[in-house]
Amino acid sequence: MNADNAHIGRDRLSVGLLSAWATSVAAAFVVGCIHTALSVRSPSGWPDLSSSGAFSAILTIAFFVAAVSAPVAAIATFVLGLPIFSFLARRAALSAASSIAAGALIALLLCILFLAAHNLTDFLVDSDFHMAIAAVVAAGPLSGLVLWLVVRQQTRSRQ
Repeated sequence: MNADNAHIGRDRLSVGLLSAWATSVAAAFVVGCIHTALSVRSPSGWPDLSSSGAFSAILTIAFFVAAVSAPVAAIATFVLGLPIFSFLARRAALSAASSIAAGALIALLLCILFLAAHNLTDFLVDSDFHMAIAAVVAAGPLSGLVLWLVVRQQTRSRQ
């Protein structure tokens, strides 16, 4: 019976990790929308969304940001998130606070990686770098929270 419980636990964690990955991509899309909307300026300096192509430009850039972030989020989720959240699950320490903290830790590691790549190789231009950091900072803790909610919900439905 212990093997069955371990299998169910792995399934819940796998669904939680996939949900965390999807949340990261969605957060990148939202950050892309907000960043682009704030970048479209009128001559007076205020955001100008009245032009005919502004909305399609915002969506195009946001979809591109989400598409670029999808493989990065997948790598972060399964290379960094899987060991961290597996460790928490094995120790029965998977709580809302620990999940948010683990997501923030993963976001911090990605920010350090992006900062090093940006400083050493001019990885991204400044505005794109700031958008990438904002997306990572928004996605990390939110993804940890979503993972915890999914795992908790599946635990309740199995009881």
